[in-house]
Amino acid sequence: MTVPHRFGVVTQVTSGRAMVRVQGEIHLVTCQRLRDAVNDLLTERAHRIEVDFARVGFCDCSGLSVLMHARLALCEAGVRFGVSNVEAPAVQRLFALTGTGGLLLARIGSCMDTAGRARSVPCSAWASNRACHTLAAVGTERGPLRAPSSKLC
Repeated sequence: MTVPHRFGVVTQVTSGRAMVRVQGEIHLVTCQRLRDAVNDLLTERAHRIEVDFARVGFCDCSGLSVLMHARLALCEAGVRFGVSNVEAPAVQRLFALTGTGGLLLARIGSCMDTAGRARSVPCSAWASNRACHTLAAVGTERGPLRAPSSKLC
């Protein structure tokens, strides 16, 4: 896998399905562009959003935070969300160490429970890692992992 040095995000929406293709490294400096790209898709009325990581070589906790906030906000809105093509060992390791792979990786199934309510991501899903403690301290007035309704973070 050849990963470009320049960071980039390209979105494409077709028939209610959105693809977000990311390239380069996702970290504190670049994660805002990913957040903005996903936020912009909220107005497109997509029912499914897939983030393609085929050309991502690195993702730090700030990028992971964007993905987790996106997952929660989109699932609450009834939008299916997932990350696909995670090939970089550093990103695979991040998802494995934080226990977030099961929540993010290409599980673009329904975000609704059997009663038709949005499933939430309890902080206990992150309890085995430090990410929970970091995110729980952010925006505690809305609760852990809660994003403002109009924006993802």
